[in-house]
Order: sequence, then C-alpha cells, then structure tokens
Amino acid sequence: MAQASVLTLCTVCSLLVGSFAQPTQGPSASTGAQSGAPAPGPSSSGVETRPLTPFSRVALCAPFTVLVQPSTQYQITIDADEAVKQATTTLIDGDTLLLEANSFTTTNPIKVTVGLPSTALSAIIARGTFPAMVAPGFSAPKLSITSSGTSQLNVLGISVGELTFVVSGTGSPVVTGNITTLRLKNTGTGNAYVSGVNTSATIESTGTGSIYVLTTAATVQLTGTSTGLGKVVYNQGSCSITGQSWVFGPTCQQVQFSMPDTSLSWSCGIQNTGRAACSGGSSSVSTTTTSCPNSPVTNPAGLGQVSSYSLIDSKLGTALGLDTNTPTAQAGAAGGTAAGSVPGTTFSVNGLANGVNNSGAQASTNGQGNGQGSVGAGNGNQNGSGNSGGLNGNGNGIGNVGNGNGSNNGNGNTNTQG
Repeated sequence: MAQASVLTLCTVCSLLVGSFAQPTQGPSASTGAQSGAPAPGPSSSGVETRPLTPFSRVALCAPFTVLVQPSTQYQITIDADEAVKQATTTLIDGDTLLLEANSFTTTNPIKVTVGLPSTALSAIIARGTFPAMVAPGFSAPKLSITSSGTSQLNVLGISVGELTFVVSGTGSPVVTGNITTLRLKNTGTGNAYVSGVNTSATIESTGTGSIYVLTTAATVQLTGTSTGLGKVVYNQGSCSITGQSWVFGPTCQQVQFSMPDTSLSWSCGIQNTGRAACSGGSSSVSTTTTSCPNSPVTNPAGLGQVSSYSLIDSKLGTALGLDTNTPTAQAGAAGGTAAGSVPGTTFSVNGLANGVNNSGAQASTNGQGNGQGSVGAGNGNQNGSGNSGGLNGNGNGIGNVGNGNGSNNGNGNTNTQG
C-alpha cells in the first residue's frame, strides 16, 4: 500500500513539473517579429487613469493625438489597447510632464487625455508629427507655447496676460482666446495663427511661414522684425514690421481672413517602432490599417468653437480690383451660428473658420470642413472646393474671390465656376 501511494505521488509531481516547463508561445512572423516591430496587443475597452504628481509644463512627444484639458486632478487617461497603455510612459521631470512612448502596434483608436487644474498650466511643448489639442478653459498670467516638427497644435480658448509663442518646423499651429500681449517668433515654413490679441503683438519672423493675427480692437499695435519671406497678416490695428519688402508687397498686410479649421481626430491604427522621446529618441511610425472610423476629438467645453470676432474690409481684395462691398458675415459665437448679408438668413459656423467669409446674396448654406458647398456670391473658406456662386474660385484663400476675401495665396483667382 505504501509503495502504491509513493508511486501515485511521484506521478502527480511529474505532471506538475511538466506543466510548468511548457514554453510560452512567441510572436509569429505575421505579427512583425521578423522586422522587429511589436506584435499587436490584446484589445481592451477599459480606460486607464494614472494619477500624477503636480506639474505645470506639458511636453507632448508620443506618436499619437493628445488632448490636454482642465481637470480637478493631475492625471492622464488612456483609452486604447493594452499594448498602447503599456508602451505609454509618463515622467515628471521637475515641473514638466514628459509624455513619451515605447514600441507598440494597434489597429484600434488611441484616446489619450492629460488633465491638470485650469490655473496650473504654464507651458505647452509639442514635438513630433502627431496633432495635439488644448481645450478651452485654461487661464494664466503667462503662458509659453512651443510648436516644432510637423505636428499640428491647436490651443483654444485660453485666457492669458502674456503669451510667448515659438513656432518652427512645418506645422501651422493655432491659438485662440483672450490674450493681452503676444510675443511670437516664427522660424519655420509653417504658418502661425493667433486670435484674440487685445493690446499688442511683438513679432520676429525669420522663416518662410506667415503670421496671422486677429486682434480685438483698432488700437492694437503689431511691431517687430522680419527677415524671411513670411507676411504678417492682421485684421485691424496698426502694424510696423521692419525688414524687407518683397515684390508681392510689404510685410504687413491688413486683410480679411478666417482662422483654419481646428477639428482633429483621434489616432487609429498605428505601429510605433522604437522610442518616441522628448530628448530626441528614434522612433519610426507607420499606419497599420485604413479602415478605422473617423473619431473626432471632443470635450464638454465645446471644442472647435470660438467667441465672435470682427472682420474689416479687404484691402487686399481692393488692390486686386475685386468686389469688397458685400458685407461679410461675422464669425459666430460659441453657439455656432452667424447671419449672412440678407436679413433673417442664417447659416451654421462649423468650428473656427467655416462660414466667416460665406456672405453674399442668399447665402443660406455654410461650407463644411474646408469650405465645401458654399452658396451665394460670397466665398468659402480656405482650401474651398465645390463652391457655387459668382466668382468663387476653386483654390486656396484668394482663389475664393467672390468678395475679395480669403488669405493664403492660392489658385483660381478668376475662376467663375464653383
């Protein structure tokens, strides 16, 4: 009997040892193991929230779209596959949050939100190739914004006493809000857009990108220097920029223009190989799928909307011999509506740009996206296509010449078809 018990015990031990010794299954070649790319991780519908120690500066260096918004807590939330959650790193260096990422592969959307108190933000640094959005609601006596690389940075609805805005690379960042004074330096090829300057703007331009400033009063002064090819375009106030005047006209240009569309979508279907780091890490990013549904970045504060601002008669349109007598529509308030030139006629204002220049007889339909589908003698927005009505161009900015409105020189100056 004792021998049988011992034999049974040894058999059980042998089975247990054998089960623990089974090798784990490695990634297959089809998941990118041969190329060194990470395998797609398991999908997850859960949202991970990481509490963070206090910080005031945010450096965005990860290879996906990020939303920064006011919050009662210092935290980051990640709604994505487990592989993305595990790859995303958050480091507090002094008072700076460094948002970075290691290798990952996902075929699903990535939704990452950084939260901090509305009065805590002092700096935003956007580096890399992926967009970032700062939601309305932040206020500060001083704020520094740095946009480099090809990333699209949209900072909306800020309230700041002194804004320092540094732009390099090919991105065209947008800043809107209530801004007392502006100090802007542009050394890149992309344009820079600022709306809501109340008192003064000091500008230094050495690149080829232009600077667009929407002021709130005719008393606002724009001063500075320009040694590059870019223009300083403004709607009202005075402008005195020393530097070179080119064959296309002086550096300062007082022109009607609309802010670009600021809507963004969450990243989806991404393969990141290497480390995307603020210190200059090497990362290679590619798209793993094109079947992802469009998922716009939104927040309860009304992302993509802006308070009303006024436009003036287009001096550039007059110089080109265009009709500038038709009243322009005013940009809508946060509710998103504005009136056309015909009393009682309204049309929707989609985001910051759409509908601003869609004035003219029976202007009843606003453009959507980049000004598509405008009706009447007025213009669509920048990059408008498919506009109908008298003298609407099919190109960029000045291509939409129904009323001489628009900016960012483009094609189609005298097109008579939409």
